[in-house]
Amino acid sequence: MDAHSLHVLEYQKVLDKLVVHTSNGVGREFASQLEPLPYPETVVRRLQETREARYLRDHESGLPLGGIHDIRTLIEQGRIEARISPHDLLKIMYSAEAGRQVRMYILNRQEKVPLLAEMATNLPILQIIENRIGVCISENAEVRDSASPELSRLRGQIKVTQNRLNDRIQAMLNNEKHRTHIQEFVVTVREGRYCIPVKAEYAKAFGGIVHDSSQSGATVFIEPPQTVELGNELKQLLLKESAEVERILGELSALVGSYYSELQRLISILGH
Repeated sequence: MDAHSLHVLEYQKVLDKLVVHTSNGVGREFASQLEPLPYPETVVRRLQETREARYLRDHESGLPLGGIHDIRTLIEQGRIEARISPHDLLKIMYSAEAGRQVRMYILNRQEKVPLLAEMATNLPILQIIENRIGVCISENAEVRDSASPELSRLRGQIKVTQNRLNDRIQAMLNNEKHRTHIQEFVVTVREGRYCIPVKAEYAKAFGGIVHDSSQSGATVFIEPPQTVELGNELKQLLLKESAEVERILGELSALVGSYYSELQRLISILGH
């Protein structure tokens, strides 16, 4: 059908009404690109698909389409071995879960919806992606301690070292010797180092490493000499933790890349 005929029929208005009812970006894109078909057998099949979908809406609970995301650019990142962020890995996991749930839902009703069941049969089950990402990434898009034994060990050491640092600095805050030197009796972190706010005029007498100062210049934030070694130890642990997190994200991204074709098929079928 030519563009003029479509314009006269206000076909775009029909598409716009359809697009409003889509539940995710992939379906929205597919809906906006629909065109009248010249093949009667395809038209008949599409109409039957629509009848089946309406049956699910009217007589069942409707298709469970929650959790589907447009992950096409994300799985492309995996294919070219680029790092995928924790937030985006969750989108991939949720989409894989959604595909499995849609497949199960439709196949349990295949006698009533045979054409949709035919499509659902082609939805890949990607339990390995669901499980691995779920074990490694929390709902808040943070890498879990359980993502690897090494990460769990490092984070345990970090907590111990942080507690030792806090205890040592608290002891200094409670020491009468430093009472006149200290501006505020709190522990602050500057440039990743544990510091004490010291009155600027007592900085030399207090000793240690100055990491920052207040806007007025009346206060300097000093890492006490007694905690420098522990501070160095903490810094090294944090660097190792960061490297391990990057390694885990790289491993998960590579896993996504290895299932590129299956994920591509998943999102295409869910979009349809």
